[in-house]
Amino acid sequence: MGEYIVKTAPKVKEAIEKAKAWLEKNFEKGFLTPHDCTIGDEIAQIVTGGNCEPGTLATEQDLFDFERQSFLRLARSKETQERITNMLDFGQVTRN
Repeated sequence: MGEYIVKTAPKVKEAIEKAKAWLEKNFEKGFLTPHDCTIGDEIAQIVTGGNCEPGTLATEQDLFDFERQSFLRLARSKETQERITNMLDFGQVTRN
């Protein structure tokens, strides 16, 4: 893998807030569950660099680290574990 550096967006916090607003709007419409919103929030954190200051330089490894941290947070949650268990045991999606 080649090493590259990306600069986080100048409006990171604004992008995260827009993502959260979209998630909330679709939750209120009944399209998303609370856990869908949690997952969406984690994705927004990954793709924007999360709590980095705007303009921060991030390496490819930094982005992988953001992704791994989010994955582990989600994997430890009761809701994710319920989804995995239900899919493995019954082959059905849990909407929690």
